[in-house]
Amino acid sequence: DREAYNREDHNREDQTREADNRKADNKEIYNREIQNREANRDVHIREADNKEIHNREIQNREAHNREAQAHVREAYNREDHNREETEKPTTENQTREADNRKADNKEIHNREIQNQRSLQQRRSQ
Repeated sequence: DREAYNREDHNREDQTREADNRKADNKEIYNREIQNREANRDVHIREADNKEIHNREIQNREAHNREAQAHVREAYNREDHNREETEKPTTENQTREADNRKADNKEIHNREIQNQRSLQQRRSQ
């Protein structure tokens, strides 16, 4: 009788120990899952921040390019204006140069419009 009782007591202790071990394992698994979720959230936040920074860099480059194109156009226009005021194109060659500059300005303007459209398309994607 005593042996049976001791065996039962020993079995209960084993079952209690196994249950405690399972609880500890489950708690450890749960804590790891929480850590993984937090790490994933941090990664997503960094990715979103990086994308936002990248988009701002693109916008800054495009703004810089527009400014540079505007400066080029202004220089061409000043040159044209100065030439018209001081020299008044008298030769066929000077007239052709002025026409070429006007065509260049128009081409720059058209490229700027295309750049704006492609930027809008990229942003809408």
